[in-house]
Amino acid sequence: MHFRRSFLFLKKIKILGFKSFADSTVLEFHPGITAIVGPNGCGKSNISDSFRWVLGEQSAKSMRGSKMNDVIFAGTAKRKPLNLSEVTITLGDVGSALKTEYDEVAVTRRIHRSGESDYLINKRPVRLRDVYDLFMDSGIGKNAFSIFEQGKIEQVIQLSPLERRYIFEEAAGILRFLQRKKEALRRLEQTESNIERVRDIHQEVEKQIIVLERQAEQAKVYKENRMELEELEISLAVARWNHFKNRHDAFAEKEQAKGCELEAAALDLEKMEVERQDANIYLNHVIKELQVQKEEMFKTRSQKEIQIKAWKSQEDRLEEMVCKGSEWQQELEEMIRKRKARQLEAEQIEARKKKVDKELSALEQVRNEFREQLREIEYAVNEIRDRQHIAQQERVQCLQEENKIESERKQTALRLEHHKEKIQRLQENQQMLKERLTHLHEQIEWKHQEIAEGADHIAELKERFSLFESQIEETAALIKQTQHQLNHVSQERAEIKARQNALLRLREEMDGFSKGAKRIIREAGQVGSFLYKKVRGLYEDFPTEGCDRKAISVVMKRYTETLVVESLEDFKAVAAFAEENNVRGFSLLCLEMIPEVKKVSREHSLLDRMVDHPLINFFLKDVIVKERSEELWNAESLARISHRILSEDGQDVRLDLLSNPREYCQTDKVRGGESEGGRADCLDSPRGCEKCELEVWTEDGAYIDRHRVVFFPSEGEENAFVREAELKSLDQKLAECERKKVEFAESLHAFTEQHSMLIGRKQEADQEIRQAEREDVERRYFLERMQADRERFRIESEKEQEEMSALQELSGKVEEVLVELNASYIEQRAKLERRQELVEVLNVELQEKLERLRLQQSQMEEKESVYQKAAVEKRNIEHQLNLLEVKNLESLQREKRLEEEILSIQEKKAGIQLNRADYEQKIERVEQALLKVQEKCRELDESVGARQGDVEEIEKRSKQKREDIRRLERELHEQGLQRAQIDSARQALETEFTERFQMSMRDAEFRAKELEESMEKTERKIRSLRRKIEEAGDINMTSIDEYEKFKERYEFLNQQIRDLTASKGELVEIITKLDGESRKTFKETFDQIQANFRKNFEILFRGGEADLHFTESGDILEAGIEIAAKPPGKKMRSISLLSGGEKCLTAVALLFAIFEVKPSPFCILDEIDAPLDDINVERFLNVVKQFTDRCQFIIITHNKRTMAIADRLFGVSMQERGVSKILSLEFDKREVRELVS
Repeated sequence: MHFRRSFLFLKKIKILGFKSFADSTVLEFHPGITAIVGPNGCGKSNISDSFRWVLGEQSAKSMRGSKMNDVIFAGTAKRKPLNLSEVTITLGDVGSALKTEYDEVAVTRRIHRSGESDYLINKRPVRLRDVYDLFMDSGIGKNAFSIFEQGKIEQVIQLSPLERRYIFEEAAGILRFLQRKKEALRRLEQTESNIERVRDIHQEVEKQIIVLERQAEQAKVYKENRMELEELEISLAVARWNHFKNRHDAFAEKEQAKGCELEAAALDLEKMEVERQDANIYLNHVIKELQVQKEEMFKTRSQKEIQIKAWKSQEDRLEEMVCKGSEWQQELEEMIRKRKARQLEAEQIEARKKKVDKELSALEQVRNEFREQLREIEYAVNEIRDRQHIAQQERVQCLQEENKIESERKQTALRLEHHKEKIQRLQENQQMLKERLTHLHEQIEWKHQEIAEGADHIAELKERFSLFESQIEETAALIKQTQHQLNHVSQERAEIKARQNALLRLREEMDGFSKGAKRIIREAGQVGSFLYKKVRGLYEDFPTEGCDRKAISVVMKRYTETLVVESLEDFKAVAAFAEENNVRGFSLLCLEMIPEVKKVSREHSLLDRMVDHPLINFFLKDVIVKERSEELWNAESLARISHRILSEDGQDVRLDLLSNPREYCQTDKVRGGESEGGRADCLDSPRGCEKCELEVWTEDGAYIDRHRVVFFPSEGEENAFVREAELKSLDQKLAECERKKVEFAESLHAFTEQHSMLIGRKQEADQEIRQAEREDVERRYFLERMQADRERFRIESEKEQEEMSALQELSGKVEEVLVELNASYIEQRAKLERRQELVEVLNVELQEKLERLRLQQSQMEEKESVYQKAAVEKRNIEHQLNLLEVKNLESLQREKRLEEEILSIQEKKAGIQLNRADYEQKIERVEQALLKVQEKCRELDESVGARQGDVEEIEKRSKQKREDIRRLERELHEQGLQRAQIDSARQALETEFTERFQMSMRDAEFRAKELEESMEKTERKIRSLRRKIEEAGDINMTSIDEYEKFKERYEFLNQQIRDLTASKGELVEIITKLDGESRKTFKETFDQIQANFRKNFEILFRGGEADLHFTESGDILEAGIEIAAKPPGKKMRSISLLSGGEKCLTAVALLFAIFEVKPSPFCILDEIDAPLDDINVERFLNVVKQFTDRCQFIIITHNKRTMAIADRLFGVSMQERGVSKILSLEFDKREVRELVS
């Protein structure tokens, strides 16, 4: 049989913690009939309860409990109670059947032990109302006609007429109309209430408008007087302000004359002041120089103290490190001893582990032997039970056969009359069955071909899926590697950027430059200065690309503060600025004055490692490089002077000039003393080095120029050449990091996109595989159904053929048949007695086997207990071995760290001992520098005393000139007081005006009008207006705006009344329309159900009469529905007089009458066939089979005939007491009949 899947259908239900279903249980449903079977009390009806509960049942009594959280699993002797219960039903092929955009809907209800309840639709929280709305008019719901329980199907018959009409409304699909009508009535009531409320407000607003109109007129007159008063006051104030202004100008002219005389005296004083300042500047310069020398003296003393303290600190550190080294050596020896002891313990435990393993292996062998014996006994018990069950079924079958023979014996005469008519029907059925078998055979062959093709397609899809998985793993590894590289580059870039920012900040602060150099550089950065962009640091012009940067930073150290200019004019401009502003303490180089020096190749020349550049050739022409510094250590003592040389490894080394000076200076190594006639002998005179312009370095890093001045330079960030070289190097590194970062980011993006693409393709492949597998399962399912249908049709054809032959023979042999029936009855009776004896024998044999099984199980439990103890002991031993291994690993790591620390202490100790001589030399040099600074301070003290006398003379002449200036200032002050009084009055007028009118006097001049009368008359007019305003009393100035607002609100309320009235009319029209549609739809549906009910009643009862009619009411939407039923041969005045089976069949007739009009997606029948006998069950099942193409049936039953028509069986059992389990079986109808029989 083919099942249509185009309608809404139930896919599955998932139950967790609901009543006896403690574990998560999933029941998957397919089209057709699904039977749920099992012994009483195993939890079958809990499944039907779960359907009604998840659909919104709110009555705990309907769930067979006292409160709603009773549905949560309450626990058993072996299980704890759960804290929540959850049920989910999933519906597929939704389409337009439900009000949702999803094609599959999962509805979940969850309740907690605390009583909190949640509803979810497709895992999204919703309200209970949303669940009701979703299933409205769909035939699904807690009170719908799709769920009937044992003993409750008769409730359809026993319901009151008004309660019964709800089922018909659901079937007619007018619940949504009734809901909309209810909503429209509620809105109509609200609209009428709103109209009354708005009319009340309208009347109140109308009263207020009358009062506000009168107040607004008074306010307008008051406002006009106020405006006229303000204009007059503004005009009067402006006239007074102009009068004060004229007087102010007259006094200002007098002050100007006195001011010129005062300026002349001040100019003379200024000249004297300039003279005094020049003297003071020179005096301050000398004093500052003195302070600088004193600071240098204090600094030198501090350096001496620092060197002494540093030496003492090194000695303390040496002593501390010796102590620590001794302690760590002891700890190391102790840890080695403990580790060896743990190794011995581990060997003992390992031996014990081997012994336990051997015992465990023996116990496991014994346990397996007992298990095998137990399985053999259980197999024997099950075999006897199967034989007993078969014998019992045969006994029941014999009993049924006996009853059947007796019934046939009585009915043979009656059936004879119908034989001819039945033979004709059988012939027609034979022809139809042949056509169906031919069609099914063709379809089965085609299905076999489809299944083979589908299997090949699934194999191909799985190969693609495996390929995508391997590619995803590869791209994931690449993404991880690239992300690691990107993080490393980002971290490196951040470190470079931090270092670069620090160096740039030092460059901006001109670190390493003197105050004078900073002053000139800042002046050159001023846009309006004549030095703008003419001065820069030497390091800016010095190239570093393609050069030995370390050599440049060492050689050019002394030129760190040197500034450069392009031309001689710029040089003179800088010198003039320095002279004019008394700027000192800087060095300057003019590029125009540098002679051109060509790059000459010579042995070991540093220029060979540099680019060809004028500045490099000029400054580095006399620097030589040797491969290794050890070749040049020829000096006998630290006092000898040597020419500065750089080694291959970048160290400052010295070549001794005193060992053979003449030979050295006559070589190509010295070019500073060359002349046109040849090389000069630089050591023929005491000024030989000066002649060849050599600059010498000592071994301790000091620099000696050609004038024998000794410098002790330091190297660090203040060295501009070092800083600039590092900045350029950092720029290159930063650019490289940015390039790598972009490269890695692009790679990461590409790998990520590829990974996402592969995941998407993998998911698509997975979905294709799942789809193909689903299609394959469906094809196999349909193939099995077609094969089952073919077999069923074949069996039916054979049966009908046999029946037809039998009927033909039976027509003339009724008496022979009766004789045969009597004989059959006697034979069947004897057969029944033999089956009874066999059942009793099997019962005795089963009890013996069960006793042996219990004994074997007891012995098995003892062996299992011994085995588990041994297993626990093995795990404990393994745990001890793991602990010892972890401790040994930690000990080895600690020993390694201690050895490294001890080695580090020894190295530091050797370094401190080597630095001892260096500290003594530094202290001696600091003491010599301190003596020179003290001599310089005495000379500067004498110069300060001479300059202070000149300054005092200039100050006396300045004092006389100041007295003259003070006299002129007093006269000017007196005139200023008079002008100030006028200004004060003028300012007071302006301030008062501004505070009062919130405008400036300048703005008021444009607004003010010329006074038509004098200021006195204008003041009188102002007083008159003020009097009128005061006499007006309290005026509601807001009445003007309030009047406009209330008037606007009045119009708005008028419009609102009109809108509400129109809305009321629309709602009345909607209600009328809904009533009309509801009546029409309900009447049409009722007529169809009525006709179907009559037809189904006659089929189920093989005759009789039944009808549906409305109770007396003026409106069918308010009328109830009565049921009238008369089984054949009976005259019933009330359906309440029907028997239980008759009520059940009547309810079934009504149920299927409704299904014919509006099929429910699924129907749950919970043991409703219990009150029916075999004949009525057969009738009921025939009706059910007619609806399997439009509805899923889930039938909970004990009846074997009902099980026989099921397409799938779910068995419910309680292997564990109090906990329900599900077993699913699917087979063809022939297997079902064999199993049931």
